[in-house]
Amino acid sequence: RRPPSAPPVKLSLIDLAGSEKAKKAETSSKMLKEGASINKSLLALAKCLTALGKQNDFVSYRDSNLTRILKDSLGGACTTVMIACVSASSCQFEETRETLTYAHRARNIEMKPLEVKTCEELKRAAEVAAQESRSRDLMNGKPSYRRLRKA
Repeated sequence: RRPPSAPPVKLSLIDLAGSEKAKKAETSSKMLKEGASINKSLLALAKCLTALGKQNDFVSYRDSNLTRILKDSLGGACTTVMIACVSASSCQFEETRETLTYAHRARNIEMKPLEVKTCEELKRAAEVAAQESRSRDLMNGKPSYRRLRKA
């Protein structure tokens, strides 16, 4: 059993197989629709990886369900590992190159882990900020209208 102070644990295993070329795989219409959906999700994931790699202020996670699911993992709230499966076969060259491009984009992301603060830490931070604000006002000659508490 985990202690209550331990951070939450999340495990996401995403298989991106099925994005191969439709002509090469001789897919049916149902599989073709599924492959198109996977490719759309891969494009949205590529946009997120590119934005995170460039350390943009805004990253759109809304473009697909895949990026919504991976938001915590991509945004720095989790430890993230990407495993890329590639083939040495020359007939799989394009798929291998695309997989390695994704892996390279993911490798370029440098995130700082998000700090998880307890309620006590947040209250203390608010108190310190209020105290600094009052001190700044006194230094600038502004009167402090703080109520005095009765003991």
